[in-house]
Amino acid sequence: MDKLIMKYLFVGFLNAYILFGTVNAESCKRKSSCSCECSQGIVDLKALGTTNGPRYKDVLALDQMKYSYNPCDPFTETDPGAFADFCYDVAACQIIGDVGTFQFYDTGTQDSVTFYTENANNVGLQLDTDVVIAKYTSGDAVRQTEVILVCNDQDSNTAFDSLGEITNTPPTYRFVLVSPECCFGNGSSGSGLSGGSILLIIAFSILGAYLIVGLIVKKFVYKESGKELIPNTAFWFALPSLIKDGCVCIYKKEGGRDRDTMKYLFAGFLNAYIIFGIVNAESCKRKSSCSCECSQGIVNLKALGTTDGPRYKDVTGLDRLFYSYNPCDPFSQTYPGAVAEFCNMVAACQIIGQSGVVQFYDAGTQDSVTFYTENANNVGLQLDNDVVIAKYTSGDAARQTEVILLCNDLDSTTSFDALGEIPNTPPTIRLLLISPECCFRSAVGSGLSGGSVLLIV
Repeated sequence: MDKLIMKYLFVGFLNAYILFGTVNAESCKRKSSCSCECSQGIVDLKALGTTNGPRYKDVLALDQMKYSYNPCDPFTETDPGAFADFCYDVAACQIIGDVGTFQFYDTGTQDSVTFYTENANNVGLQLDTDVVIAKYTSGDAVRQTEVILVCNDQDSNTAFDSLGEITNTPPTYRFVLVSPECCFGNGSSGSGLSGGSILLIIAFSILGAYLIVGLIVKKFVYKESGKELIPNTAFWFALPSLIKDGCVCIYKKEGGRDRDTMKYLFAGFLNAYIIFGIVNAESCKRKSSCSCECSQGIVNLKALGTTDGPRYKDVTGLDRLFYSYNPCDPFSQTYPGAVAEFCNMVAACQIIGQSGVVQFYDAGTQDSVTFYTENANNVGLQLDNDVVIAKYTSGDAARQTEVILLCNDLDSTTSFDALGEIPNTPPTIRLLLISPECCFRSAVGSGLSGGSVLLIV
């Protein structure tokens, strides 16, 4: 298992749970700096902590900063070139700089941690389950770190990603930790009722009291009978018609809002760049199945391709499915237990199932690829530069795969994430490739994108 984290989703949803997460959020009882007791059970990260430094050290995030994190025990981190106070006895640390001069910032201490649960959908994960969020505050209360704990109940693997800094007050940093240790264990306490459940109980109790008292009053005080016994009879009998009128208003063209506009509004922030990316998206000239020429320069993934199978194989997405991908050269993949046709000469493959019965689906072919550039902000990345997106279509046109190519100009490392399948027509799979090979090499063309030309005209 490689990285499990869908980095772009959290920023792509504009951190939607800041808006919506307060409804279902439920505080958990802290048992220690790395364990808590919630109504669903106990989460204990003790097995992941270390006493000789951070368990996860100098992890590169999409904001191009590095972060360290350790559950349970505090750690200290510095460098001879540091000119800001080093991180001392912290749970999380931000490192700015790569060679020479460094800055270290405390982003949360162990003794400050609080825990709460939230539905995974409310924090941008396409999982119908609850997750625990561990929230740390720095010693000077200037910074905060939120670690989203995702239960991996499929195998024994653990993965960690630093999502980087988001816009907030105070500055907040997001990490995602996927592990069996993040699953709820035994020892649950409390009523098992979330805030939403309690709210529903109160609402129905008030409704019941309203009906009972209303019936008594109308029966014995006003001497009513039949349907007139119902309190506020006119309102309740008019309600279905009012609901109908509201639906008609939404789905018909009213006040300049047509059906497509409302569709996007009710889709929330999901894939917001579908709406906004049209302005700045610029098509690139395909040079080969893994290289293209854009106005900003050439991107060539040839160094990442292999000819003996997928470069990235069976990578788990947050939708709990597996994905394989190879730039440049097609590959084939199957298993003896496959029940669907195996992936034959593809660029991307979706695998459903891990043992026993396995299904393979062509998620895009090499000869179908097209390239275009988009501003990183429009695809949910908090970076003020352009990225290339490679778009593949399956042989039967039933699926598409979009690979976001993010330039790593800090070092020579390459990382890959399977972001999983998103609701779309046709179904679309998102992958994220971060590498020096994704950087523009030599400037060509006029430098004017389609959006720029449109504005000039």
